[in-house]
Amino acid sequence: MLHSHETPLFGAGLSTNEYWYLAAKAATEQAVQPLRRSADIAFVFFTKDHVEYADKVAELVRKETGAANLLGVSCEGVIAGEREIERTCGLSVFLGTIPHCRVRLYSVHDMAHHDYASEDARRRVARVIGADEHLASSVIFVDPFTVPLLELLPAMNECRTKNSHNEPIGSLIGGVASAAEKRGDNRFILSSGIDTPRMFDGGGVGISFSHEPDQPHRFDLRTVVSQGCNPFGDPGIVTKVHKNLIVEIGGRPALQFMQDQIESLNESEREQLKRGLLIGRVIHEYKTRFGRDDFVIRNVIGADEESGAVAVQDFLRVGQTVQLHLRDAQSAHDDLQLLLDGQRLLGKPAGTLLLTCNGRGSRLFRTAGHDARTIYRAFDSLAPGPELAKAGEYVATQNSSRMALAGMFAAGEIGPIGNDSYLHGHTACALMFRGADDQDPSPVPQASHSRTS
Repeated sequence: MLHSHETPLFGAGLSTNEYWYLAAKAATEQAVQPLRRSADIAFVFFTKDHVEYADKVAELVRKETGAANLLGVSCEGVIAGEREIERTCGLSVFLGTIPHCRVRLYSVHDMAHHDYASEDARRRVARVIGADEHLASSVIFVDPFTVPLLELLPAMNECRTKNSHNEPIGSLIGGVASAAEKRGDNRFILSSGIDTPRMFDGGGVGISFSHEPDQPHRFDLRTVVSQGCNPFGDPGIVTKVHKNLIVEIGGRPALQFMQDQIESLNESEREQLKRGLLIGRVIHEYKTRFGRDDFVIRNVIGADEESGAVAVQDFLRVGQTVQLHLRDAQSAHDDLQLLLDGQRLLGKPAGTLLLTCNGRGSRLFRTAGHDARTIYRAFDSLAPGPELAKAGEYVATQNSSRMALAGMFAAGEIGPIGNDSYLHGHTACALMFRGADDQDPSPVPQASHSRTS
């Protein structure tokens, strides 16, 4: 068992003050309290109200925390604790110390390449993010106006080292900056050591966490990606396609196929269509039955009644399996809760980085703070075995040991489904930090929500 000073420690803080100094000072003071020494890493998330003073914010946070590695990103809303601040001024700070962890900061500008599909580009990306056999996870934040993410992300997936089972080593997770409506208005911060923080208005920044070579793993990183959808109807095989236009499914016009599936919906489910129709693309084609983790969800964005073609936010190919999906608040809640039930088996994280879509929050749920609050409640109900074995319901009364949680609302989320990571929408993605020896070998999980696939 690791000694207490060798386990990961995290802290989070938030302020809605409109003055950058007071906001950064208050959020930093909250975040630094649980730490027992200077921070190894600092994440700073800030709304457009603080973009002009991002460099000053970075200097203050670094000075107050001693953070050796700091990165920041502008966003529409910020998260810390159980609070999700949407569409108003906010600044959150997420601090951590992770003993026995190698940290690498990088800029997306350092991976720039004219052809991300080339082997040369993959080697360059691997070098920049530190994609070797020791990589645990890489977190990246990008600008939607200047980064060809649909080209870069496959290169990041492919550049990772494979293990003995031919599976990629290390997860990829991240988010798209959401504070700007036009090119040049987002801000990214990168600061390592005592160097002056570097500022970018495009590209992006990232941080990689790696295990020490030739040493037992002393920390554990796990990802949660909740797409929050329910499939309906029958799966179909794409038989004719042109780029993002599905022309035929199962030999029939794609529009006709979809209309037939929609006929199977009841009145309540048809009401959900007002939020938009979604289509899931299967990533494990060798399976005969498909579940939640087998689909990458994309929006259906249009249809042509004359040709029967349907436009989706993805590029598909002939032979891929697709199935229609619906999303509503209850489906999104149940999906996140189901994934958290699995994480409970590993015990409470020391810290959680949450990147959720700006289409979630109060836009999807009845009240603000849903995703953060759901994550907290999943782990607050964990208790020692003897307590859970007693009659009656266990009520948690200690908040001092609660994990630290912080993050942002993104204009697109990056997270793994299967072995590869994808760009998602309306998704909650979380990276959970634990000490490798701090995991509870015998927790008592809640019953999972059931669902059909």
